[in-house]
Amino acid sequence: MSPEIITKPRATHVADTIGLLVLAALMLLASIFVPDSQIPGIAWLLIYPVGAAFSLFIWHHPKAPKDPSKWLLAAACSLVAAPLWLGIAMFGARIMFADEPGGSKAFDLLVALIIAPGFTIVAIVGWIRAFVSRDKSPRSP
Repeated sequence: MSPEIITKPRATHVADTIGLLVLAALMLLASIFVPDSQIPGIAWLLIYPVGAAFSLFIWHHPKAPKDPSKWLLAAACSLVAAPLWLGIAMFGARIMFADEPGGSKAFDLLVALIIAPGFTIVAIVGWIRAFVSRDKSPRSP
């Protein structure tokens, strides 16, 4: 077995571990600033495993970027996509409904929150993770 086959998964595991630790730190920071009346402290213990599972899925997806700069581009695009989604949804609701149902408003807001800050955080941590997992071996021509 070549050393590349052995070390590649180890580098991926280290990058995943660092990514999950950074994600945990960001969620801990968020839990400090979000009042318990909005999200109870125990809920963060349930939110983290879901966020970690989605993050691992996105980071290991076959179409996930390998280049750190593309992760930053994805984060920037998510910051544009979330308000764009909400604006288009609100505009569509004004055309379709005289009075938009509460469930529709909640769904639109949920999707916008999944895009940003949800995916934005996953992409920023993916950027950090991509730096850690970069191949440092010299390239031959």
